[in-house]
Amino acid sequence: PRPADAAVIETQTDHEGKFSFSGVPIKKSIGIEAELGTLYALDGIYIGERTKKTEVHLTLSQMAFIAGTVVDPEGAPVPGAVLFAAGWKEQAGDQDLPYAETEITRQVSDDSGAFRFPHVPMGNFKFLVKSEDYAPVLSDWVLSGTENATFVLKKGGAVAGKAIYSATREPASNVAILARTGIFREEQRKETSADGAFAFSNLRDTDIQ
Repeated sequence: PRPADAAVIETQTDHEGKFSFSGVPIKKSIGIEAELGTLYALDGIYIGERTKKTEVHLTLSQMAFIAGTVVDPEGAPVPGAVLFAAGWKEQAGDQDLPYAETEITRQVSDDSGAFRFPHVPMGNFKFLVKSEDYAPVLSDWVLSGTENATFVLKKGGAVAGKAIYSATREPASNVAILARTGIFREEQRKETSADGAFAFSNLRDTDIQ
């Protein structure tokens, strides 16, 4: 299913294949999906204040699925883990995916740790898997049509420190500190305390900026 917290506006095409939406929120990335049986299409657009009207062309293609489970190191299911499709490639090479959260780009594991992406293009995918109690996992490439992918979440590393003002050496309180890996949606954000302290936990084993 589509992510439970996604806002959805539905319509149908006319005899010429045309469709339209009204009342679409502005200043947001919007995923436009079309489905007919096993045929599916997706495009992502950004609706800004100056581009309140735009045109989208969708081409329906045969789709596959990817399914599996998210578990901890002991093999117990991890419910509520959020899975993002972080990369996709065909023979032509790596491709960008729409940032809008749709069936292709985002799913959540159920009480048994199971997940299913019902509409994915043919090719290979990488997934970023996140849960509050574990470090994120960036998967290896997974072939579309896979029904038994398993992602294992583990505890991660930690980084702590203090922020100070260079001129006075006084603690810098209420300052936003970001931990970034270069993967979209993996960023962590903390705010320094009154003494300038901050701490990150469950970081993935990779370069952090």
